[in-house]
This record gives sequence, C-alpha cells and structure tokens, in this order.
Amino acid sequence: MLEELPSMRCLRYRPHITFAIYDDYQPDILRDVFDSVFKSVKKTVVIFDELNFFETTDSLVLWANPIVTVDILEIHQRIHELLNVNSCRDHYRPENWVPHCSVAMSIPLNRKSEAMEFVDREFDSFEVVFDVADLVSFLPVQVDREMVLAQAN
Repeated sequence: MLEELPSMRCLRYRPHITFAIYDDYQPDILRDVFDSVFKSVKKTVVIFDELNFFETTDSLVLWANPIVTVDILEIHQRIHELLNVNSCRDHYRPENWVPHCSVAMSIPLNRKSEAMEFVDREFDSFEVVFDVADLVSFLPVQVDREMVLAQAN
C-alpha cells in the first residue's frame, strides 16, 4: 500500500471523474447548469487503460486513465460554455484538464519511486458504466444533486 491511510475510502464517495470545480457560484446556478448538461447525457461505457500519477506540492495522486471519448469531451465543454471558465479551478479548465479517476490522493512524495514502479506494471484495462452524475461540494463530500443517466438507444 502506497498510502498510510486509504484516501479514497476516507472520502466516503465512489470513484468518479471530476469534470469541473467551481468555488464561487451560487448553488442554484450550479444546479441549473448541472441539470442542463446532464439531462441529455446517456449511460455509456468508459474504458480505463492505464494508471498514472500527478505530483502535487505535498503528495502524489495515483489515477486511472479513461480513454477519452467525444461524449466525455462534450460534457466538459458544455459545462464551461455555461459557466465563466475564469472561475474554474485551473486544473479543470479546458486547456489544462486531464480526465482521470483518482485511485489514491495522498501518496507521500518519498514513495515516488514505488509509485512509478506501480504505474509501470502491466495493466489490464477495465470498463465501467458511466450511469450517474453528481453535483457535489467538498470536503467532506456532500451530494447536492444526483442524476441517473438515461439508457442509450
């Protein structure tokens, strides 16, 4: 185990892809944008094909890489068309966003070589059904709105 405590379990929230983080919008505006964007999104299969990591100032974040589809890119684009992108956290803006599903968020920097060995191992891709979208606030994670996505035709 690369972490002292399992950070994702501590979140008490299921694995997910974060499309955007906006800190300074009124909840009603965010709910309206969420409803507008996700009402037309259909359930889809997302394939994860490798592991990777980000280095932050105080830790490493291990993540699973989704194969980026037009559907994923369109969701991200529609959110930012409806909200002022300058209010979005920098890493989630269109020019910077790296779609990912965090697996571990607090690997100590002194374990970087172990993390690199881990992501370099052979990896069997896996798929999940993207079938629910949530509007959340954090920390702690609190679901403000949840939408079950419609069946694909």
